[in-house]
Order: sequence, then C-alpha cells, then structure tokens
Amino acid sequence: MDTLPLLQDLAALSALAGDIGGSLVIARNTALDNIDALTSLTGVGTAIYLQDNPALRSLAGLSGVSGALGGDLFVTQNPSLETLEGLGGLRGPFGGTLQIFQNSSLTTLSGLSEDLSSVAGDLFITSNVLLQDCAALGQLLGAPDGPPADGVGGIIDIAGNATGCSTIQELLASADLPSSGLPIWLLDQVLEN
Repeated sequence: MDTLPLLQDLAALSALAGDIGGSLVIARNTALDNIDALTSLTGVGTAIYLQDNPALRSLAGLSGVSGALGGDLFVTQNPSLETLEGLGGLRGPFGGTLQIFQNSSLTTLSGLSEDLSSVAGDLFITSNVLLQDCAALGQLLGAPDGPPADGVGGIIDIAGNATGCSTIQELLASADLPSSGLPIWLLDQVLEN
C-alpha cells in the first residue's frame, strides 16, 4: 500500500491470510490509522516497511506475524505511533536492517520481542524524540556487556531519542536481563531467580 492518501483502513485486505513470501510495504498513506485487517497474516518472508503514515496509531494488526524476517524491518516517520505492540512475534533473526526512525510519539520499544538476538544488517534507533524505553533491545545489544558481544552484524546507531534510550549505555543500563534460573546468594539466604 503505497501513496494512497484517502485510504483509512485495510478492510479490503481482511481475507489476506497466512505467509506472504515477499515484502509488506505500507507507506505514504496520510489517512491510514490502523492495519487491523491484517490480523490473519502469520508471516512475511522478506521485509516489513511501515513508512510515512502520519495517522497510523497501531500495529496490532501484525500481532499474528511471527518468526524470522529475511530482510529489513523499517518503522519510520509514523508520527502518531506510540508503541510497537503487534511486532512481538518477530523473534528473528532479521536478515537485514532494523530501523526505528522519526516516530515522534513513540515512547517505548516494548512491543518488540525481547528474544530478538540477531540482526544481520544495521541497527538504527534514531530521532524518536519521546522514546525513553528501549529495554527490549537488551539481548540484541549483548546486555549486560554490550558491543562487541551484541548480535548486530553492521552499524549500531542509537541517538536523538529521549533520556533512557539516547545511547547504547543508557539502553544497556535499562535492559531487563532474562533470569538464569540459578539461585542468588545474599548473606546466607537463597533467593530463587
């Protein structure tokens, strides 16, 4: 769906189900506010581009999409988007670049899977002025130590976001690490982790 200024929803695509072998491109649709009609979609083979959709508020329609992505995930210039809820099934690996750029209402990346551990290309989390919670990227960035123990094959650029997500160090400091299941010993007491 590219450059359809009057398109408000994707109801005409509600019968689309299963995996699509290529890319999903939803770009330059000025009136589109949701993609809920895509709930029967379970996989995208190559890439997902969600770009320049000024009214887009929700990605919940992609909640059925799961697994790896052969190429890129771009979520760029969607000024009404506040969350990435709906992308949690994309656990990777990603064969291309992950770019979250200029989404001026986005405050958290918590909709991304915290299990994402590999991006073959670059990672750009930039110019999202309200974005303060990037903890979902902790495993990808190799928390707690960070690069070079990360899972990014190319450039890592995290900048221009709010405090908490404006540097790799801030992101790593906020990352919730998965529990190892091992006990933690504190002053002769055992706490199950």
